[in-house]
Amino acid sequence: QFVISSFLSGLVIFLRQRGKTLSKEKIISQVTLVHDYLLMPKQVLLQSAGPLSLCWTLGFVLFNASASMMSPAVVNLVRCAEPLATAAIGMAFMGKQYSNRVLMTLIPICGGVILAASASANNKNGVILNTGGVFLACLSNISFSFRPFLMQRLKNTCNTDTTSRPSTKTSFDDMQVFFNIAVIASVVLPLIVWIVEGSSIPMALSQLIKRGELGSFVLDLIGSAVCFFLYQFTQLQIMSSMSPLAFSILTPVVKAAMIVICSFYFGDAFGIMSAIGVLTTTGGGYLFSTVHKAESSRSSLSKTTLGVGGGRRQQELPMHASQSVNLKHHL
Repeated sequence: QFVISSFLSGLVIFLRQRGKTLSKEKIISQVTLVHDYLLMPKQVLLQSAGPLSLCWTLGFVLFNASASMMSPAVVNLVRCAEPLATAAIGMAFMGKQYSNRVLMTLIPICGGVILAASASANNKNGVILNTGGVFLACLSNISFSFRPFLMQRLKNTCNTDTTSRPSTKTSFDDMQVFFNIAVIASVVLPLIVWIVEGSSIPMALSQLIKRGELGSFVLDLIGSAVCFFLYQFTQLQIMSSMSPLAFSILTPVVKAAMIVICSFYFGDAFGIMSAIGVLTTTGGGYLFSTVHKAESSRSSLSKTTLGVGGGRRQQELPMHASQSVNLKHHL
């Protein structure tokens, strides 16, 4: 998936830059193209793009491992708790502060996940929850929750890095960022797979060939990789334009349809309680967006009033702690 994503994103960048160059009647050598338009500076790769790619890759490895132990529908249900992990990471490691109103909106989001998962675990087809699978899915949430924070750091690094390439551009668009993330994963992940599962790869290939399923496996893999590229690049574009917590809220909303589709496709029971859980999670996402918008508007109004009214007005405005921190930084 990451290799094909590297190829597709690199192809898009090459065709885009080649078209611009031909229109200007210039010729770009392959070395110049790779140096200036594809690969980021070494310092940016090590400090920002590398950690982002590793978290992204680890999240998918853990997700796939969890899906091998229990139904993908249930894995997606557990993944809906990503907003809770994002809030915890933001407060514990990134110095973020969220108001109580915003944090309260996470209750229906996570509560809906628990309700739907519990209903699925007690369906008539038997228990489909697995302790190891749930644990791996939770670790996947943690890995994915680091992505938007690291994405913000990557953007800040690219915008402030003026020493690595003084004669070339230091800012990269979303396609170029995704290319670098996919390239790093394409290099690191095969090494890890070979160390952990290298001995079982020849046996797995021989079984596919023996059953005559190697061709269908390759086609499924290519189709999955193309969908992976389209979906993950779209996620990266959204991630780069939203706050980490707001982005994490999209996960349960997007997963709602996927949960229903996976339940029907894989034959899992999806009863009324499961539907209520999914609707509760989706409603919590809408509630968060409403509260978050109100908080942002209130914070912007407070900043504007402070800028006009001066220090005396600053004492008259009752503000939440998180807004106070933002205002101190702004002032």
